[in-house]
Amino acid sequence: MQQFLHHWGYLALVLLTVAEAACIPIPSEVTVGYPGFLASTGRLNLVVIIVLAALLFLRWRHMRAERGGHASASTPWRPESTGADLPSATGSVEAR
Repeated sequence: MQQFLHHWGYLALVLLTVAEAACIPIPSEVTVGYPGFLASTGRLNLVVIIVLAALLFLRWRHMRAERGGHASASTPWRPESTGADLPSATGSVEAR
């Protein structure tokens, strides 16, 4: 996998990030870790790696949630709970 990332660079990062977000068992340590090493050698840009991986992963999860994917595929900025199932914080506290 490291040879694939080394040879194909950003394209390999895109493919592996999408595969990881699609629940294919690819460890994110390899998907983003080795490109981070390549960035330290000057082969890739670290900012591009971070932005690309984050946007691809979040976009893929958002697409899965829109199509009725698993509940854990909801976007982190739009939680599924509306708070209606939580107890009210305005109620009085009873003494014991």
